[in-house]
Amino acid sequence: MLFRSDRDGRVVGDIRAQAVQTFENLKAALAAVGADFHDVVKFNNYLVDRAHLPIFREVRDSYLPANNRPASTTIAISGLAREGALIEIEAVAALPPATRSKVTSASKRASKARAARSAKPPSRGRRK
Repeated sequence: MLFRSDRDGRVVGDIRAQAVQTFENLKAALAAVGADFHDVVKFNNYLVDRAHLPIFREVRDSYLPANNRPASTTIAISGLAREGALIEIEAVAALPPATRSKVTSASKRASKARAARSAKPPSRGRRK
């Protein structure tokens, strides 16, 4: 997740700002694989304060189709790893078959490229 951070790297913003940014990040991640919120089948939501639940639901509902909301579990926790973070969301999406094959092909190409780069011997400077 990407948030605005202060000079010390702490996440800044209230629960509404963090929830909006989290859903924007999820939207971008889904779009990167040819999906959107219609493809999400499950959310796991982690909030550091149960009092944030009404605002979280309001933001969540503004991003999700009203007639087809995925399964969702929300858990109140004592804290998150990133200082200042008030929310974390994990999404599981089921991609359509055509999208899955494109993502798989792209993933395989990226893996081959990484393997080729790591197999190359380190380059030495030019010899004179």
